[in-house]
Amino acid sequence: MKKSLFIIGYMGVGKSRIGQKISRILNLPFIDSDQIIEQQENRSISEIFKTNGESYFRKLETDFIKYFDFNTPCVVSCGGGLPCHANNLEIILENGNSLYLSMDFEKIIKKLKKNKTSRPMISSISEEKFYQKNKSLYLKRIQYYEQANFHLEANQMWKEQFLNEIYSKL
Repeated sequence: MKKSLFIIGYMGVGKSRIGQKISRILNLPFIDSDQIIEQQENRSISEIFKTNGESYFRKLETDFIKYFDFNTPCVVSCGGGLPCHANNLEIILENGNSLYLSMDFEKIIKKLKKNKTSRPMISSISEEKFYQKNKSLYLKRIQYYEQANFHLEANQMWKEQFLNEIYSKL
């Protein structure tokens, strides 16, 4: 593989988990953009949101993409909002391959409810507004995700789909 593979999609779809498995299949290093940002800032994403706000965090994501070493192929799990801000997606599409990891929205909601507190975008939302806020955010972001080079459904057959439809095209 000559280019890095950037995995994009909504929070909770399994970008990091499946990204790590894809990196093993491709025998490439794995990078999680959120982990890199946390290491650089020496604090959690939640702390960054709480202390500096979302716009500061989005700038950190943009800096991650802007200064990314596109000459060294790897598999990158991107934060859910990373491709939706600044011109981050354009940079990814110009310099790498992108994979939209999708999942049925109702399944995403069930997963997010289980670990809501670890997600700064939704941690402080009341139960009544939880579904609507996520639906609205999901619908705003999907237009970006759908521009990816490849689309992979996060289900039991993802590995077979990846190997049959995507692997040979990378």
